[in-house]
Amino acid sequence: LVAVFQFHSAQNIPNMYSLHSWCGLITVILFCTQWVLGLVFFLFPGVAYSLRASYRPLHVFFGLALFILAIGTCLLGITEKLLFSIR
Repeated sequence: LVAVFQFHSAQNIPNMYSLHSWCGLITVILFCTQWVLGLVFFLFPGVAYSLRASYRPLHVFFGLALFILAIGTCLLGITEKLLFSIR
């Protein structure tokens, strides 16, 4: 993400100007949240098994939702690039 912002600054391109930019940022934030919660619930031994069992379906659902969101964000970026190359 740092490289994207640096590239935009070097080329005088505004940051966060498209739907792809916002979806990408949301995807990264949700992925990091999912990763940290997975680390806390499934790696640390102090968490009760009942909490792990109750969180697992949510973790699976949001993992699949994040995967679909990431694919959608990639498709938005590809479409944006193709539309800008037509000009």
